[in-house]
Amino acid sequence: MCAISVPILLKAWNARAKAWRLTTEGFPMSIDENTAARVAKLARIKVAPERLPALAAEFNTILGFIEQLGEVDVEGVAPMTSVTPQRLKRRDDTVTDGSQQEAVLANAPDAREGFFAVPKVVE
Repeated sequence: MCAISVPILLKAWNARAKAWRLTTEGFPMSIDENTAARVAKLARIKVAPERLPALAAEFNTILGFIEQLGEVDVEGVAPMTSVTPQRLKRRDDTVTDGSQQEAVLANAPDAREGFFAVPKVVE
């Protein structure tokens, strides 16, 4: 998993915001209904016109939260992928044949010579 710091995300967002001509004045960043419609279109999500004001408000709430995260002092804090240190369980990487051919083929409607038999579909 890749860890990206919030300041880097904010810098990228601000670059996008300038490219999209969004206003960055005030707190939180202002997303209008046209921008919400454009984001929905890019995400291929159908949003009814009467739901656009609520969607824009949700976007503004999310961006406000991101602005708050940008104010946190993270100097000297190493990026992490989990809040608790953990190590995944490991197993030996050995090749096995499974030894379950009979069990797998037991429920097959037609099994021949140790394989599933299926009807011919291409002539």
